[in-house]
Amino acid sequence: MNNRRTRRIASGGFTLLELLVVLALAGLLMSLVPGLISAAVPGAKLRIESRDLAASLRDSRNRAIATGEILNVTIDFDPPQYIVDNKKPHELPAGITIAARKELQLQSDYSLQQVAGSPEDKFRIRFHPDGSSSGAVITLQRDLLAYTVSVDWLLGSVSMMAGSPTDEI
Repeated sequence: MNNRRTRRIASGGFTLLELLVVLALAGLLMSLVPGLISAAVPGAKLRIESRDLAASLRDSRNRAIATGEILNVTIDFDPPQYIVDNKKPHELPAGITIAARKELQLQSDYSLQQVAGSPEDKFRIRFHPDGSSSGAVITLQRDLLAYTVSVDWLLGSVSMMAGSPTDEI
């Protein structure tokens, strides 16, 4: 009988010292986590904004095909934003810059059309009813991170890839 009582006491839970050590380790980990999360947030915001831009461009192409009309997406550099078909502008968060260049130099209506007024601050990407576009390469950048969204001029297809800010824009 004495042997059974010893077994119950030995398997009866944790000591106060064990609980204090676990709580101290948990407190230490909790103090380190916010710093790690805040360091990852800017990169996540940039990736989300790049995906949103790519989705807006794809949607614009699809709407141009469905309606049979030319649809424009205007890129504004100051403040950094884009406007789909003269609707409400989508402003980019603070710290994210946007740069763009023509995908292909053409002398036709399919070339990248600059918006009248401030050609250095805005330009327009056109999506045509046949699915083609004026083409563009758009780079969103924050610090040392960058994403490139490309619009093919012939097919109007949109692709996105991670890049480096040292890549030629």
